[in-house]
Amino acid sequence: MSNTVLYKITILDIFSEFVLRIHYIILSILFFSMIFAIHNQFFKDPLYESKATILKSNEVRLVKGNFDFESNSLIENFTSDQMADLSRLKLLPSIVKSDVFIERILNREIILSNNDKRNIFEILTKDKKISNDIEKINFAKNFLKRSINFTDKEFSIVLKVNAESAELAQKFLNIIIIEIIELNALFKQNTLRNKRNTSAQKIQFVKENLLSQELKLETFLKQNISIDSPSLLQRYESLKREIGVNKEIYMQLSKYYDYLNVEFNSIVKNSLIILDQPSKPLFAYNKNLNQSIIRGGLFGLILSIFIILLSLFYIVDRSSSDKDKFHQKPIF
Repeated sequence: MSNTVLYKITILDIFSEFVLRIHYIILSILFFSMIFAIHNQFFKDPLYESKATILKSNEVRLVKGNFDFESNSLIENFTSDQMADLSRLKLLPSIVKSDVFIERILNREIILSNNDKRNIFEILTKDKKISNDIEKINFAKNFLKRSINFTDKEFSIVLKVNAESAELAQKFLNIIIIEIIELNALFKQNTLRNKRNTSAQKIQFVKENLLSQELKLETFLKQNISIDSPSLLQRYESLKREIGVNKEIYMQLSKYYDYLNVEFNSIVKNSLIILDQPSKPLFAYNKNLNQSIIRGGLFGLILSIFIILLSLFYIVDRSSSDKDKFHQKPIF
């Protein structure tokens, strides 16, 4: 039989090892806390975050006087498209981070504190060692996309922008909000223009149909001076009913067309409700000394525990291996 001795590590062994090496654990925590704190304060580039809160608008029904455009079935049948409206914020995150929107932002100019007027692309690529123009454009676009973030709340959206200085963060966010407002107005204008053109075509179609039905009724009455049979009476009632329906459709489409004209001519750019204007941050959000110390301490604690466990298992394994060698029979 083999005389191999098997060593088993108990919880008491592990606890005793930690007690014996507690000073190493404390030194590791202090050392890495100091390293993380020094890196955070002196080697980490500061980032400032500006915020603005945009209120989500309610779904308002389009009602003018006693005429409810949204709930009218005749209008819905003729104009079923939805108005693109950024004030409802459904499309905002995807549009703001799109290449087209980012390129428009990069071409915008801002005035810095030293009265130096420069576009955002020049500011982002200044002092960057990038010789290729395409690489510069891609760098600026990717940097701006990473800098823009959203926090979706129940009744609002918080728009956040990061930059290397507090002034730039605030100015970047101002430019983005202005661009969103202008883009929203453009969306509304295009949508209303399309709806107006579609309504005008439908009105013309219904008008021609109405004139045709009235002409049929006039011809019918000329040909049938006396309507004394059930079939003639049924035909007469059918023509009158068709004319009545077409008149109703024509009147409602005309009101809807007038409404679209008023809306198109009275579009205001500032359709977004900004609860909190872009703020100028006072401190760099990524330079939190307390968080750096805690992260460094946790890293040091985990690393020291791992090393102690590793060394404990290594020593036991080595001891077990030596015992095996001692009890082995010589081979002749």
